[in-house]
Amino acid sequence: MTGRERYTDPRAERALRTIASFFDRDWFTPMDMNHPDAAAALLHGKVGMVPCGTWLGSTLAAAGGTPGKNLGAFVLPMADPKARPSVIFESSALVATVKGPDHPEALKATRAWLHPGVMKTFAHTLQDGCPNPEVAPANPVIGSLAAKVRGDGLWLLNRFWEQGPLELVEATVDDLAGFLLNPSSYRATLRTMQDRADEAWRVWREAERT
Repeated sequence: MTGRERYTDPRAERALRTIASFFDRDWFTPMDMNHPDAAAALLHGKVGMVPCGTWLGSTLAAAGGTPGKNLGAFVLPMADPKARPSVIFESSALVATVKGPDHPEALKATRAWLHPGVMKTFAHTLQDGCPNPEVAPANPVIGSLAAKVRGDGLWLLNRFWEQGPLELVEATVDDLAGFLLNPSSYRATLRTMQDRADEAWRVWREAERT
């Protein structure tokens, strides 16, 4: 994610080859399954689990999910038992620029948005966690996950979207989506991703120098 390693390195190839082997074992549903259908299939016992973020809470609730009754969550175990247990998180920053023309108003809006009363409504509507630590998660499944992450000291890995130059991230996600539709293409996918990365990081480092 810093341009020091290559997508064509053995570890990256092993990762995509592992995912391709899951397709060979018929472990995935069709790739065009949407979130509402996936939530319904999970709750009706048609699929075993759905990898997702806490943002799926409201969709699961709308499909009839009741935390602790017909709905639970767990942290995926590491494929390598020696690896440090980890979770991927999304950093959604709320920013008020120092040099912005309406800085005082921006700070006022930020404080209003983070007010416990507003945050409680936000979290309960989405059935998600909350950026204000004074507001408990509305969904006990998410609350127990948060407690596990803190209690077990799990390794927090920032998600792919915030990890590199925007033009590289956007196109690489499309490459990976194409790989999921044609898993046998993993080597060609990695080469395409690396070719794009070479150019993106070259431009990025030139910009840093100037």
